[in-house]
Amino acid sequence: MWVIMGDFNSVRFPEERYNTEFIPSCAEAFNEFVEDNSLLEYPMGGRKYTRISDAGDKLSKLDRFLVSSRFGINGRMRQ
Repeated sequence: MWVIMGDFNSVRFPEERYNTEFIPSCAEAFNEFVEDNSLLEYPMGGRKYTRISDAGDKLSKLDRFLVSSRFGINGRMRQ
């Protein structure tokens, strides 16, 4: 079982960026990494975006918890 967490400097979907460039090829590579390693994104509470520029005008969701699929999306271990 794995838990991978941190600031990934990449987003998975266009709606995870506001007022900043979404690069489809980066998102595709990140999503392939998640899929190829059978990872699930554990839902985080709180705010929609985890990175705000110094000026406060650019927002992104960069912080994530990725878990191995054995955990299950609700955090309970699958049998």
